[in-house]
Amino acid sequence: MQTLFQCDVSVIVPVYNLEHYITPLINSLLSQILGDYHVEYIFVLNNCTDKSEEVIRESGIEATILKCDKQGCGLARNMGFEYSHGRYIWFMDGDDYLTERTAIKDA
Repeated sequence: MQTLFQCDVSVIVPVYNLEHYITPLINSLLSQILGDYHVEYIFVLNNCTDKSEEVIRESGIEATILKCDKQGCGLARNMGFEYSHGRYIWFMDGDDYLTERTAIKDA
């Protein structure tokens, strides 16, 4: 029997001009203790005019980066959801970060 899901959790982050705020989020994602969990990260650039994409790419996080040409956090989240493969979906904002190193695994 083939499963529909390719990973346990999809973390979807809409990003609008957050180059100065997104690094703590990425660092908190990279420091997660995931055990056997497979997590995919999806960043949706929402009409960004700053260096957010460059910050994400240079961070070392393995992520899908999508570009949404329509304004709005909801539209960006929906686009990320369409590309997600996780059994569970976790939406975060680009200026959020996780304080617990097992936040995703324990959720």
